[in-house]
This record gives sequence, C-alpha cells and structure tokens, in this order.
Amino acid sequence: MNTDPEIINVNCMDGGCNIKMQLSPDLIWFKGHFPDTPVLPGVVQLDWAINMAKTYLNLGDNIKISDLEVLKFKQLILPNQQIELTLQHKSTHKFTFSYTSERGQHSSGRIVFEPVN
Repeated sequence: MNTDPEIINVNCMDGGCNIKMQLSPDLIWFKGHFPDTPVLPGVVQLDWAINMAKTYLNLGDNIKISDLEVLKFKQLILPNQQIELTLQHKSTHKFTFSYTSERGQHSSGRIVFEPVN
C-alpha cells in the first residue's frame, strides 16, 4: 500500500517551499480512518511536514522534534484532493507548515526542533 502523496511540483526559495501534491484514495492512511468518510489523519499531516522539511528545507535527518506550537486543524483533507504544503524556516530551530487547497486552509502550525548529536 502507498504511504506517500504524489508530488506534483516543488518550488523552493528564500527559506521556504511550496509543495503541490495529489492524494490518491489508495493511500493507506485513508483506510479505516474513517470507514464512511475517509480523512487524512492529523498525525500524518505532521509526519509529512516534518519529513518534507528535512528534505526541502535541508534540516537533515538528525533532528528531534521538541514542541508543536499554534497547531490548528480547520478542514478535513479528503481522498482525491490536490493540496499544497507550504513550509517556511522561521528561525534556527523552528519552521512553520500550512496545508491549503482550493477550499482554503486545512491545517497549520509551528514545529520546534533541536539537532541530535
């Protein structure tokens, strides 16, 4: 089963990135969450934001998440949606994320991390 979204486009500049992705209904995360109305779980949204920040903001793999700040989930993310993840490196140990679509903002927050030796 597929665990990752299809990346359509990545545009990075000035310490930030916009990542457009398509969400297949075959993603494992939609199975059983919830049976009648599948939605993308918030923990998966966080995981994708962290992993894509490691890659596209060049944070590297040796970081530890120490806090989540101003976390908001406003709208459900559904199968077959095209969404955009915006990442912005705010300071040495913080970055923000925001998921949006043509329906508006779905979720956002600030992730605090620290390097691991």
